[in-house]
Amino acid sequence: MAVVVYILFAVLIIASSLAQSTLGDRPWPASLAALAADGKLRTDANATVPASMDFGNMTSALPAAVLFPSSGTDIAALLAAAHATPGWPYTVSFRGRGHSTMGQALAPGGVVVNMASLGGPTAGPRINVSEDGRHVDAGGEQTWAEVLNATATRGVAPRSWTDYLHLTVGGTLSNAGMSGQAFRHGPQISNVLELDVITVHAGSWPALHRPAGQGGNERLVAPKPDGSFGPVNYLEGSVFVNSSLATGLTGTAFFSDADVARIVALAAERNVAVVYSIEATLNYDMGGSSSNDTVASVLQSVLDGLRFEPGFAYVRDVAYAEFLDRVHNEEVALEKLGLWRLPHPWLDLFVQRSRIADFDAGVFRGILQGTDVVGPLIMYPVNRDRFDDAMTAMTPDEGEDDVFYAWRSCSRR
Repeated sequence: MAVVVYILFAVLIIASSLAQSTLGDRPWPASLAALAADGKLRTDANATVPASMDFGNMTSALPAAVLFPSSGTDIAALLAAAHATPGWPYTVSFRGRGHSTMGQALAPGGVVVNMASLGGPTAGPRINVSEDGRHVDAGGEQTWAEVLNATATRGVAPRSWTDYLHLTVGGTLSNAGMSGQAFRHGPQISNVLELDVITVHAGSWPALHRPAGQGGNERLVAPKPDGSFGPVNYLEGSVFVNSSLATGLTGTAFFSDADVARIVALAAERNVAVVYSIEATLNYDMGGSSSNDTVASVLQSVLDGLRFEPGFAYVRDVAYAEFLDRVHNEEVALEKLGLWRLPHPWLDLFVQRSRIADFDAGVFRGILQGTDVVGPLIMYPVNRDRFDDAMTAMTPDEGEDDVFYAWRSCSRR
């Protein structure tokens, strides 16, 4: 039975106005003095320096202060002060896990709000699954990995994810939140029932309130009576350019050394410039009525509908949570090698289906040829009807073309 998820979070709002205390001789405004006195509004290097960098490691910007809120009231006080004090402007930016790549969450000379502090030891539970299992109430500072852990114990889970789960709920919902489930369920922003918003601009409310019927419901999905979730629940394409084929295949952590050797040999034999792969999942309940024979039969029916190199279909059986959190295992391995914190000049693009052949010729078979690509090149097919005009994400306008592709370059340098 499909069930509904209900996610409540503090929206990340970029505010402007006001100022900072240590950029001159001016003290904090009276409304913020209490936060500074309580140690929540800090200007010391131990607070500001970590907030001056992000995961992209491509740019830096030192804030004047960092707010460590213990409640939404602290955030509201900061925004109200910024709005009410003219002539003393600064930027307010909200930081979850600092996983932006080009400084989007930095606040040069302003104030960074450390959202993680909302989940401090005195905060109480910040992820609550309803008694009937129909929704989850999650703080914006909580990570999707934490949401998964909380919901999985009840036998349910959100429908739409990101590939990397150690991002905050508020961080991904501030824009889109996409992975291989988006072709069926849309991005994460299509699956939210209600938001708790902090804003000093009453006029912002109509923009935040999405049209009825288009908001969708963030659903917590339980297995069907037969133990299945439907044919394919996750769909992702990967592209490997020949100049870095072996490195790219090895970096997926999916293929064995023997698998990599076979694929590299096939590419050499065919003298191909690019190798394409499709990754898909079939979800089933091992404790339910789905037998191994049934799962194998469904899998074979999916494979029968595809065109691919005979003998080059690879199957792995893993737990649901293990698959969703697979990138974290790569993170741990790369961290040990000192490679996780390299610069990440990532790029995300939406490409119309009608132009995907041109994109293939110009990028995969053109620009990237002879390039040592370090990091995945990923394609997500997306049904246009899973997006709507009320979303902040801008999708390609291609007439009656009902499918587009989300391309992601996750390079490391």
